[in-house]
Amino acid sequence: MLSWKDRGSRRNTNWVNGLKKNKAKPMKPKKRKLHKELWKSFIIIFFPLLVLLGYSGAVFLYTDFLGARKELSFFEADAVEDVQLQIESIVQDFDFIVSDLLFLSTQNELAEWFETGESAHKEELAREFLDFCIKKKIYDQVRFLDETGMEVTRINYNRGTPYIVPEENLQNKGKRYYFKDTFLLERGAIFLSPFDLNIENGKIEEPLKPMIRFGTPLFDKEGRKRGIILLNYLGERIIEKLRKISHHSPGDAMLLNASGFWLYAPNREDEWSFMFDVKDQRSFAQTYPDVWRKILSSESGQFHNEQGLFTFQTLYPVLESWKSSVGSGMAFAPSSSLLEPKDYFWKVVSHAKQDVIPSKLQNLQNIFLWTIGLLIILSAIASWFLAHARLRRKIAEEELKENEEKYRLVHATSFEGIIIADGKGKIAETNRKALEIFGYEEGELLGLDLIQLIPEHYRDDHRSGFKRFLETGEKKILGEIVELEGLRKNGELFPIELTVNNFIIHGDIYFTGTCRDISQKKKAEDDLRISEERFRTLLEGSRLIAWEYEPSSDCFTFVSGRSQEITGYSPEEWYEKGFWRSHIHPDDQKFATEYCASATEKCEDHEFEYRMRVADGSYIWVRDMVEVISDDNRPKQLRGVLIDITERKQENQELEKAYQDLKVKNKRLEKFQKLTVGRELDMVKLKKEVNSLLGKLGQERKY
Repeated sequence: MLSWKDRGSRRNTNWVNGLKKNKAKPMKPKKRKLHKELWKSFIIIFFPLLVLLGYSGAVFLYTDFLGARKELSFFEADAVEDVQLQIESIVQDFDFIVSDLLFLSTQNELAEWFETGESAHKEELAREFLDFCIKKKIYDQVRFLDETGMEVTRINYNRGTPYIVPEENLQNKGKRYYFKDTFLLERGAIFLSPFDLNIENGKIEEPLKPMIRFGTPLFDKEGRKRGIILLNYLGERIIEKLRKISHHSPGDAMLLNASGFWLYAPNREDEWSFMFDVKDQRSFAQTYPDVWRKILSSESGQFHNEQGLFTFQTLYPVLESWKSSVGSGMAFAPSSSLLEPKDYFWKVVSHAKQDVIPSKLQNLQNIFLWTIGLLIILSAIASWFLAHARLRRKIAEEELKENEEKYRLVHATSFEGIIIADGKGKIAETNRKALEIFGYEEGELLGLDLIQLIPEHYRDDHRSGFKRFLETGEKKILGEIVELEGLRKNGELFPIELTVNNFIIHGDIYFTGTCRDISQKKKAEDDLRISEERFRTLLEGSRLIAWEYEPSSDCFTFVSGRSQEITGYSPEEWYEKGFWRSHIHPDDQKFATEYCASATEKCEDHEFEYRMRVADGSYIWVRDMVEVISDDNRPKQLRGVLIDITERKQENQELEKAYQDLKVKNKRLEKFQKLTVGRELDMVKLKKEVNSLLGKLGQERKY
């Protein structure tokens, strides 16, 4: 089918061809009139058609203009939404990290180690930290540092294969800013380090490892500050989340610190330049100085300039009760000052360059000259951009829905009971584990007073504490892990471990309690105490010494109570360096030390006998039974039992002497039989003596 334009062209061509044919002939008046009417008709048809096409083009142009404005609005809204999603993902991670930090700071093993200083508690604490690191998978290091900054226990994540760092590899971090800044805090306060790169042995770790350190001080029962707990959070997790969210966004996502340096940038070479001592330290503030000043002057915003569309929002990672500092890019340089929460902030920025921003508004004059077909194509392109924007929004909504579903599943499948109550003490929500612990069916607890789960002897304290908190805000057990008794539906009392916290939603206060039935734990503790008591009784009733020894320090770390009774040396003397080696009989020293060293190096259990000097200068015979505790096929510790076998040795020596006497007299008897005749009385006497000695040796008499 021909278009109006094609049809007009064909008519004009025919008319021109007609003129050519009649060019040689003069035009008659009738034909001249028809010619004018033809042109008039053409003009009458053409101009209205031109106006109609122009009007249609204007309508399409206006429609396209509205579509372009709408598209740009969606584009800008998506940029704001992407920035908000990035901030929410970071805040959510920080909430979980602080919860983990406070949980670790209240470990029973810490309190026991502070009180006794026994290595067993430190080893148990290390195992607890290792199990925590394996389960969480988001911490590069989990550390406990004493008041000097020396690492007492450290777990290295080791890129997915966590392990307990051997004692000889532990480091003193007393000069690092994060230890000093955390150690200055009061009980319960949280320290958040700057977002920087990890430093090991005085150098920036390669490959680069972004790190944020969360710390809190530790106190013993007397309120003395004993050190800090420090979590090295793998900052790459934040960067990966930003990268994932920005993957579907036309703009480049960036994370900037308060000085305008890139923590996350589209170009990896621009990141972390403030950590390196170089002249050309690249930063966003230097690259876009005018933009940075505008971003720094507002909490959030969005604006266009010749460089594109900038969308930004300020994130304050440090809460009012937390502390931070300016940190230091140098290995052992201190922080120049602590920071208030309002002074520690990051800027989450999205930068869409001009070539990715919808550009139809910039080309309206060209669009007006295009054909209707081109307008349709451009509308299709606009529809594609709109669909693309809606698709990105749908993906973000599905991810949010997935996160909500994950939260629901975690809540439902938690190994701990979770109970949420409102400001009146009425139960608003429970999970399945809480119903199982307290013996209720689904829905039975909703709307009931918390008092239903509390034994009678705790109820008055509960009522007064609840009322006091609502009136004054005074906290006693909030945020603390306490051991109490719970009340089941059937009236049974049982021990529980309870943590209570509060939160506010839309101005209403709620309380969340996390509880765990520790009946089995209590039973295990009782069984262990009984077992230890039996073992202690066994040790005290026997002439043996249980001991533990560290080859690396050449020191005993433990000896049982009868050590002084058997050897005359106090436990303090046993703990002196080189005690064992220096108290071996000179004739036995080479054999005993070389044999023990060889077996220990092979990580083989062994036992041997030697003489040991006691406090009065004499020697006793001992049998040493040794167990080698190894780590990665390297001996780490020796444990064993040393038994006094002096009496048995003396009995064996007496028997040996009697046996030798018997041999001598037996030879004499044989000699007398050959050399003497008729000396029956002497022979009888000798035979009696021989028979007597044979009897002492437990052998059959010969005569």
